[in-house]
Amino acid sequence: MKICVKHGLMILALGLAALPVFAEQAPPWLEGDCVSLGIDDQGMWTYQLTISWDTGKHGVSHVDVIIDDSGNCSAAEIGSGLFFASPAGHGEGVPGACSVEYNAVVEDSDPSINLMAVVLKYEPRSSNGCEPGRTGGATYEFRSPYPPAAIDVEHLALIQKFSHHSSYGTLRGVFPGLPCNPVAAETSAWGELKASYR
Repeated sequence: MKICVKHGLMILALGLAALPVFAEQAPPWLEGDCVSLGIDDQGMWTYQLTISWDTGKHGVSHVDVIIDDSGNCSAAEIGSGLFFASPAGHGEGVPGACSVEYNAVVEDSDPSINLMAVVLKYEPRSSNGCEPGRTGGATYEFRSPYPPAAIDVEHLALIQKFSHHSSYGTLRGVFPGLPCNPVAAETSAWGELKASYR
């Protein structure tokens, strides 16, 4: 499956690398970093995404990485350049010190929060009662045939959701450059979307 920035493309990515120290800011907040770990023995680029959050009051049901808010790429086009392991990632959970496993899927939208944009969705698996808490983080890895390109923070974003609550955050670092160019040269619709999640 594939995601990403631009060769003139940039993508919105959900970031995770080695769990960062939580930012000193008032909740809710969400932030991520994506780094390249190099090329594997099959010639594929490996990426690591690290995300951390503090919702202020509730757990997290899933996290979206907004990839294309302008309709340039389909979920199928983006998904064909990203390859996920199973599980796609691990993170901190509650109650106690349990570990949450995540699935990953690229979708054309997220109707649960009325988001009409291609997203990479990370959703926790149900296992042994362990689930993401109010504060926490997770790390995900994926592979792609596309080399890293710098993330455009004006166009990349994260959204976390729980029940009817949601908030957005920033993604930094690199992401695979996709041929379909998810970020158009003209003004992106993300500015309008972002205003809905403040």
